[in-house]
Amino acid sequence: MIEKLQQSFGNILGFKLSGKLHDEDYKHLVPVVEEAIQAHGKVSLVAHLTDFHGWDLHAVWDDTKFATKHCRDVEKAAIIGDKQWEKSGR
Repeated sequence: MIEKLQQSFGNILGFKLSGKLHDEDYKHLVPVVEEAIQAHGKVSLVAHLTDFHGWDLHAVWDDTKFATKHCRDVEKAAIIGDKQWEKSGR
């Protein structure tokens, strides 16, 4: 699940990622980020991983497409989480 953090403002967007990510999660995330890119040019992203279990195959593809399309639109990115998340994407 991906939830936008209430502390997001302007071109700084924060999201809580939990559980296993699916295609539906990206259908909600991508428009929010693209709207901010349209409004501000570049964005900074914060991902707070809580009880994160990685991505299903479709979500991996969604993430790859997003990163390829918007790699120049993301000025800064930060990931916050415990070490367990490093094992979750495998």
